[in-house]
Amino acid sequence: MFLYSGNPNISSTERAISMSTTLRDDLWALAMHEAGHVAHAFLCGFPVDQVFVGRPKGFASITYSLAPETLSAKWSESPILWAGQLMRVIGTIRSGSLFEGLLDVSGDDCVSLGLWREAYVAGVGSHDDWTRLYADVYTTLLAWRQRAAVQQCVKAIAEGLLHQGEIGCYALQTLLAMANIQGIPEPNYTPLLPAPQRSPVPGVSTPAPRRVAGQVGVDLTKFARDVHGRVRQLTDSEWMFLKEHGVEAVAHNFTDSELDHLEAAMQAGVARQQGQRLARRQ
Repeated sequence: MFLYSGNPNISSTERAISMSTTLRDDLWALAMHEAGHVAHAFLCGFPVDQVFVGRPKGFASITYSLAPETLSAKWSESPILWAGQLMRVIGTIRSGSLFEGLLDVSGDDCVSLGLWREAYVAGVGSHDDWTRLYADVYTTLLAWRQRAAVQQCVKAIAEGLLHQGEIGCYALQTLLAMANIQGIPEPNYTPLLPAPQRSPVPGVSTPAPRRVAGQVGVDLTKFARDVHGRVRQLTDSEWMFLKEHGVEAVAHNFTDSELDHLEAAMQAGVARQQGQRLARRQ
């Protein structure tokens, strides 16, 4: 119940406006919190089924592409792909408090992050690896939030949520379109893998692997693409990357047809290398 206490001489209209303004101010931070969740989830491809802004607390019902209990199995299928997806999930959870203006998460968001951390440490990497992953997500999230277009969009979503109170997936699509969600950039997460675990054998000395020039710092967003974005033959450093990580490490950056072109480029590269070796033997 909302109780009004004030000047008894003001009109009923003025009193209603005052009550509405007070209620709006009381729920604005919550609306921004849920709007942050919604905007980030939409740009990451996570369906939002329902959003509520009110008392006793608000919520956003979001369907993610993986769950804590399936993280380890998914990760073993494609570490690069699911590292990126996990970072998007963490970013979606973390975005609520960030847009609300809080320094840290609390409540259900804190519980959710705890479940993901436990699943990650149990089946993927160490506590230090989780800390690095979380820090990288937060850095990317901050850079994304600082964009003026993003802030304007989230505020517009918050206005709509505050007005509606509760909104389903279909009405939410209309609200997001009105807030120009298509006009803002996506948060740009670079998949971060756990540090490799090394167990050296006592008494055995192995030479350090020869480092190919340019191998360090392979840009996966430009992997096997020319300046026009078309698939090209691989460089020596890209060949070394594939030998170490496998094709699945880059497959998510290509469409099915582009993967066919990439395979053809790889086969052409292998044939060229074999031809050069045969020519040297003659």
